[in-house]
Amino acid sequence: MIAQNYRSESPSQVLIILISWLYDTLKSLKFESWSSIIIAYDNMCHLDNLKAARVSLPLPEPYDKMWKEITKVHNTAIAIINYY
Repeated sequence: MIAQNYRSESPSQVLIILISWLYDTLKSLKFESWSSIIIAYDNMCHLDNLKAARVSLPLPEPYDKMWKEITKVHNTAIAIINYY
């Protein structure tokens, strides 16, 4: 369990939480179906801009590529959806 010390989590904290959840979730799925996982987060652009998100993760294959293989919804898409 993660104890919240602040009112909100930083992008790096959120990335660690998501990677941990993805690792547990993707164990039961075939690599080919990973792109069917969709993550929507209102600050996704900041997560994707983190250096840790741009390089391969320090995990065994194919989990080192899991962040790049999933489908992510970025802020602009949410703004467009909310507009219509």
